Amino acid sequence: MEELIGFIPPITKVIAGGALLISTLCSLNFIEAHDLFFDMSLILEKHEYWRVFTTFLYFGSFGIGTFIHLFALFQNSKMLEVMMFQGQLAEFLYFIILSCSIMLLIAPTFNLYFLSESLFMCITYLLSKKNREARVALIGLPINIPYTFLPYIFLMFGTEKTKIIGMIIAHVYYYLEDVLPMLPTTKNFRLLRPPSVIRYLAERVEQ
Repeated sequence: MEELIGFIPPITKVIAGGALLISTLCSLNFIEAHDLFFDMSLILEKHEYWRVFTTFLYFGSFGIGTFIHLFALFQNSKMLEVMMFQGQLAEFLYFIILSCSIMLLIAPTFNLYFLSESLFMCITYLLSKKNREARVALIGLPINIPYTFLPYIFLMFGTEKTKIIGMIIAHVYYYLEDVLPMLPTTKNFRLLRPPSVIRYLAERVEQ
């Protein structure tokens, strides 16, 4: 098991491992959904700070849908971290932190309590934009589809606003980081450079 976990990049290990742990604890009835959702009043008044993190990790108790989400989350996050952000751990960490921060800021406006679907779709959509030429096999089906279609496949199982918000955030990030710097007028200017504190954290993780 340790050898297998060693092949998992650090940020994916935290995200996928945390989601797996939450689902396991929920399935064993050690914790319940009402202990995990995002609520600013509970965070500020009752100091339940863990809700800032658990809102991104709750996919429900074990079931077919949960297994599919956990597997896809692991695969997509790993591919994004290892291939699309190869040698750029600080950039990937900044993408995750920035995306999650925006989700937390807008969650009260849209009455969002669980942001796991938003984070999942954010990762999946960015991978689909950065990995256009690759193809992926759908679980249980003998067909391969372009990664470009992958986010919309998941939308077919419910177009909740949480999913759409994740896609919008990822699209804005992709434009600012991958499209805008390539325009002749911007001269490779990058608006989303990781701050020094993020680079420091990434260096500590890599040690």
